[in-house]
Amino acid sequence: MFGRSKQAALRRAYGKLKAEEFDFERIKLYHHYRDVSGVEQTLSDRMINDLDLEEVFMSLDYTTSRVGQQYLYATFAGIPKDPAAALRFEPLVARLGQNAALRDKALKPLARLHHRGAYFLPRLIFASHEKPPRWAWVLPLLSVLSVLTLVLTVLQPVWFLAAFPILVTNLMLHYWNKNRLLGYANSLPQLFVLHRVAGQLKSLDLPLVPEEELHHAQKAIGQLKRMATLFTWENKVSDELGGLSELLMDLLKGVFLIEPWLFNRLLVRLDQQRDAIHTLFTAVGEVDVALSLAGWRKALPYHCHPTLIDAQGTWQLEALYHPLLVNPVPNDLTLTDRSVLLTGSNMSGKTTFIRAVGIAAWLGQTLNTVPARAFSGPRCQVHTAIRIGDDLLDDSSYYYEEVKAIRELLVAREGD
Repeated sequence: MFGRSKQAALRRAYGKLKAEEFDFERIKLYHHYRDVSGVEQTLSDRMINDLDLEEVFMSLDYTTSRVGQQYLYATFAGIPKDPAAALRFEPLVARLGQNAALRDKALKPLARLHHRGAYFLPRLIFASHEKPPRWAWVLPLLSVLSVLTLVLTVLQPVWFLAAFPILVTNLMLHYWNKNRLLGYANSLPQLFVLHRVAGQLKSLDLPLVPEEELHHAQKAIGQLKRMATLFTWENKVSDELGGLSELLMDLLKGVFLIEPWLFNRLLVRLDQQRDAIHTLFTAVGEVDVALSLAGWRKALPYHCHPTLIDAQGTWQLEALYHPLLVNPVPNDLTLTDRSVLLTGSNMSGKTTFIRAVGIAAWLGQTLNTVPARAFSGPRCQVHTAIRIGDDLLDDSSYYYEEVKAIRELLVAREGD
């Protein structure tokens, strides 16, 4: 439940840098799984290292939910082939950025997805689900036999000799199934939170994914939620042991094999509803990304939207600065040729300026935001070769690493 104090805390935290540790392995999960057929270029390890892009992401991440954080990184990590894709957040950014009351109403449900288990939602969308064992057909049979032998035991106690081994077998299968549930103990409960959050955001009349598509997705996941109401997740075991009623309920489900049977059915339904889960994930993610962009842009000293063209043309940057510097020195650049020679004394800011240009070109094409007064130029790919060093583990010298980097740049140039 959210009280006034929690709502006030969310309001105070919005638009401020996060103090928490960034778990990039989990933040990148959605980006790792997603379809990149509509992406012109994705981030490489070399670019991330050369341009300090993980630090740049940390500086612009104002999301509230784990879903939004993953969706923001996926957006940040790829230049779309369609230039309009980078503009899709602008209606939401304008709506939420200008309406503080609406923004507060959106932050409240998004905060429900701050649990770290929400990081695993992309696996429900993209990863393979566990298949029911080949002998799963025996589960309904054992369930019927347990009911039958227990009824007969009431009539004739001698039937307990037949009921006992069946009940023991059922309980063993029930607690074996607990280990299978453990693999979904984070993602499935968070899926149902996602379902609830998407419904709450929909009620705010925000421009989300197509209404009919969202309605279908909510209905489909609502059916999954009803199927899962009888499951006992692993994180409730301590409560079950502490409460007699919960323990008796768990034993009852074990005797009649309710959980294993329902879980097998749920896995099949999950496999069928990947698109529905993705729809809810996208709807929630886009709202949180829009809120993040609005907060980040407000926190920047100044920014602009880029003017990009498909044809080759002149690059013009006015008052460009590096977004990670506290007191940056802005610079201008006009580039009519395809190359430029940058000279200057040591420690005069040449490399910082080069990085600022690369970051500006990347952010402009992914998040439609550039840390500059004005930015115009052709759409392009970004490639770097700045931090080059030897690799003792790979038996690569500094010279060989330089050759590899130059070769990558030449190959990328031939592909343009």
